[in-house]
Amino acid sequence: MVSDFRTTSDLLPIDPWGINTFVSMDINRCFATFFAGDKIYPNWYVDGKNIKEFLQESYKNAWLQVVRRVADYPNVIGYDIMNEPAGLYFVFTLYALFYREVKDSGGKALPPERTEALLDLALSELVANGMPIETVESIRSYLLSSDRLPDTPEKLAAAGFPVDAKDGDPHKPDIAEAINLNIAFNRNYLQPFHEYVGRAIQEEDPDAIIFIEESLGLSDGAIGGWWLQPMLRPEGIDQVAYAPHYYADVYPFLGVDPPPRDFTAEEVRYRDYTDAIKMVMDTAAFSLGNIPVLLGEFGTYFNFGGIEKAMAQDYIVSTEIMDNYYEALESLMLSHTVWNYSPENTAHSGEGWNEEDFSILGPDREYRAERAFMRPYVRFASGRPIQMHFYSDLHYYDPVPDRPIPYHEYYLEMDALETDAPTEIFVPPLQYPDGFYVYVSDGRCAYDSDNFILYWYPDDDDPQARHHIRLRPPYDDYGDSEWDYFFDGDLMRVNGRRS
Repeated sequence: MVSDFRTTSDLLPIDPWGINTFVSMDINRCFATFFAGDKIYPNWYVDGKNIKEFLQESYKNAWLQVVRRVADYPNVIGYDIMNEPAGLYFVFTLYALFYREVKDSGGKALPPERTEALLDLALSELVANGMPIETVESIRSYLLSSDRLPDTPEKLAAAGFPVDAKDGDPHKPDIAEAINLNIAFNRNYLQPFHEYVGRAIQEEDPDAIIFIEESLGLSDGAIGGWWLQPMLRPEGIDQVAYAPHYYADVYPFLGVDPPPRDFTAEEVRYRDYTDAIKMVMDTAAFSLGNIPVLLGEFGTYFNFGGIEKAMAQDYIVSTEIMDNYYEALESLMLSHTVWNYSPENTAHSGEGWNEEDFSILGPDREYRAERAFMRPYVRFASGRPIQMHFYSDLHYYDPVPDRPIPYHEYYLEMDALETDAPTEIFVPPLQYPDGFYVYVSDGRCAYDSDNFILYWYPDDDDPQARHHIRLRPPYDDYGDSEWDYFFDGDLMRVNGRRS
């Protein structure tokens, strides 16, 4: 479709790189062919199969090779079928509109006023899908001034839209189907793909959890949120979980090789991401049958203001942002995986492959923002968790008279017991260098100081019982005698009141 792999029909040489998912013609065309090649290129066959079938079968077979190698590892619980699939085909639609207009004009170049009108029609899709108007105006200005719009037959042909293509040409796109890609993409294209690949993985590894994501950048709604056509739970998959991604406002401004954003610690310290993350989660209950949710990605840059400034400030802005994330995740009782951990991180180019700088492991191979992310958490719960929190030294407190500020307090509450197995809590020594007190509603505790695991065995088996546990470091100003255990390495003390 593009004759030379060294050429590109991309419209914009811009960063952040993820924006190219929406505005790169090459990326749009690749995903469009993968998800809808049977409709857009109905005459394109490879090895006797339509291009979509050929590509998706190859993708499925690649996954099966992975599954056969890792299914028996105890730390592999499932598979995320596709990371951040593209779902907004702005440039593909733009080219389709120009193709139809140029073809209808008898193969003539379009006048400037018609070119501008078609561009505005396509850009309205970006506004409708949430892109800031300022960003859309920047794209509009750039495209109109750079002579990159496909307003001639030659430009269209170079991008895989040959105006003079004959019927039956395998590379002649169906223009109506190209435009239809932007309608209910998640249900019409992504859901069948999840079912196809997910079922194949499940046959190979029946115990696996299949993690699914929605596409990037596409709404499933219409005017006022009516006439929704959201993705549904994939059929034929026994264990499925929803794994959306969420990133706070940390990305560089749109541009060609833009500098990192710059924030102050005070600017970001009090930001609460709870509602925004909850909105991301809500799809699971709204249309996916209330399947479990894992926040598959979240994180932040570590080079705000430039890497030298960030390092000189001990990454305080990034640390504050990470603490905000974790407090929100704890309040929502939401499982999560942070992006990312990279031993290849450098001060010059971050993780290298995309020149971002998100790794919690820095260029000196030391952790960054560890005060925020290295915190207690429950690994296994013997009842249904109800609420949980940890207050790092970054937490904001409203002081209460005659009550010490509960720095480094961890709290977990759960419903009636569902097993005799213990609740396991990871207790990092970073947060408790002088040991920690334990307060429990019932039961007994033990501590594995080699692996930093606290074992709690609740013993109140009343179905109506609420069980809770609290960890606190020694407070100089806290004359509390109600603790039950004190652990410091191999040292264990039991309060006499429990004898």
